[in-house]
Amino acid sequence: MTEVEKRIKQYCTTLKYIYDNIKVKKVRYHDHMANIFLMKGVSMQNYCSTHKRDTLAILLLSTFTMPQVDENNDSVLESYCDIQAFINKGTKLIPTHGFNAAYCLNTFCIGFESEVFWKDCKYRIIIQNSSNKKEIDWICISNTNHINTPDYKDWNDSITPITLIESQLDYKYKIQNNISLRDDHGKDVLLEHAKIILKNAYVESIINSLRFNSHTSKYILKCEPSGIIDIVLHWTDKGYGMAIKTTGRNIRETYKIAQILEKKYGRK
Repeated sequence: MTEVEKRIKQYCTTLKYIYDNIKVKKVRYHDHMANIFLMKGVSMQNYCSTHKRDTLAILLLSTFTMPQVDENNDSVLESYCDIQAFINKGTKLIPTHGFNAAYCLNTFCIGFESEVFWKDCKYRIIIQNSSNKKEIDWICISNTNHINTPDYKDWNDSITPITLIESQLDYKYKIQNNISLRDDHGKDVLLEHAKIILKNAYVESIINSLRFNSHTSKYILKCEPSGIIDIVLHWTDKGYGMAIKTTGRNIRETYKIAQILEKKYGRK
């Protein structure tokens, strides 16, 4: 029972931390509390029944939701029924109801840190349906530290839809104040392209000229998480290039903006 109390306390502490930081208010379970055991002979329902006035039991009951997916959401329910999720645990390949539901709902799992295996934050799972099979990394949070790990941040970024923001700077202002190019060969060509690309709502400024890249055929040379993109006018003999500042707030947004710019301005 000492171990049960320890697990429940950590689990509830994690729930509260998630609620405070991510605003998740409910946890979906694959089975009733009476069938989820904390130890032999002691289910979650047993625990809540014998700790009726305990804060942790009240929290467990208030967040408990069944079934694991919303039965009124036809697309998610269909996906959940069609898909099976597995995980390699030691030498065994075991089905994982929680990862299945989390994958279909595009959210993370939450679980007990009941053994060393579940101390990690990121797990490689196998997603399989009638026609396809793939491996993918997914998150299972079992303590408060997991939310602050690079694994969680990278995974959360990967599932979050990209929302680009537009520059609040006026085009005339950008032309007059936000072009910085070296006074060397090819500046006139770069300046002409700068005036064109600054019309784009996601481009804020021209930072500097790049060294010549005469051997590249790429318009997008490099993207940075800070929103900076190196572009090359590959149709010029010398390969004139410049670094531009965009509204990208992370690498995914910057890549997305780069794709937009390449499609619109990437050829002469």
